[in-house]
Amino acid sequence: MKEFLKSAFAKLFEIETQVMQLYEKAADGDMKNLELAAYYQEQLETHDFYSIDTAIERVANGLGLLAIGLERPIIEMSGGQRAKVILAKLLLEKPDVLLLDEPTNFLDKDHVAWLAEYLSSLENAFLVVSHDFDFLDKIANRICDIDNDTITKYYGTYSEFLRKKTLLREDYIRQYSAQQKEIKKTEEFIRKNIAGRKAKMARGRQKQLDRMDKMEALEQKEIIPHFHFPVLPLTNTEHLLSAYCGAVSAACGAGAAISWLNGGDYNAISKTITNALANTSGIVCDGAKSSCAAKIASAVDAAIMAYALEDADHCFQAGEGLVRDNVEDTIRNMGYVGRVGMKDTDVTILNLMINQKKV
Repeated sequence: MKEFLKSAFAKLFEIETQVMQLYEKAADGDMKNLELAAYYQEQLETHDFYSIDTAIERVANGLGLLAIGLERPIIEMSGGQRAKVILAKLLLEKPDVLLLDEPTNFLDKDHVAWLAEYLSSLENAFLVVSHDFDFLDKIANRICDIDNDTITKYYGTYSEFLRKKTLLREDYIRQYSAQQKEIKKTEEFIRKNIAGRKAKMARGRQKQLDRMDKMEALEQKEIIPHFHFPVLPLTNTEHLLSAYCGAVSAACGAGAAISWLNGGDYNAISKTITNALANTSGIVCDGAKSSCAAKIASAVDAAIMAYALEDADHCFQAGEGLVRDNVEDTIRNMGYVGRVGMKDTDVTILNLMINQKKV
């Protein structure tokens, strides 16, 4: 990981190589090479080249990477950890314009706070897309709001933007309503007088109405996102149905909702559902006449745990718990646990968790 992070300073390392070559040539008495080497040396010092290790440790610690070890191979890291490494490299590069899309997705509260402080002190420009309102409130001083087919730029914090937008929207609605009343009144006058004694005045009003800069109605409807997930074919699946009770549905659905509300993308939602399947292993339908309400409550707890696991960069993999290589095998495992009865359930789950029994 450390070598990958060092690649953020590739240009400086190239300059260092040039400096060493120039010093070797200057050893033969070539003063021009010595002067050029001194110039490049000054460039290295200006860009804090000799503090690169310190800078890497600072950013790695801020994003929680120091805890897993700078020498750890990237190939051994989880998807969330790799995302952190890429983010760290981007921060170390300090580009003229830094573009960040949902940078807090794999960060916990302390790391989000560190990133907000880091970006706030950044001299270069950066553009952030995020659903984390608290994070945006700490870092934003310019907001581009896309609404009603228009991009509007606001200055100030995110909270100030919300207040300004609300006031401007209310003012616009008042003006629009007033204009609509005026238009209706004018159209009524034209309709009544276009063929009467006041026809000339009516035609004049029509010209005024045609020249009027009419305000557009604001879209009031809320945009509701819809998700569509592929469904397994219901062929030869009777053995699966005993496990797929309301508790499992509640855990998966609630976990997906929690993930989405926290800005989770398709990948994060999928991992949360996988974790929810694993976490519901002890509350699948087992034939016992226990309270369904209690099972659903337990399912919601499982969903919250599923999201917390995904947010901490962990997703159950095949071989962990009841999770297999695919969804069908996973549900088949749950169906098996559901059929063995309440008495043997705990033992079966334990065997599955430590892979001593394959289903």
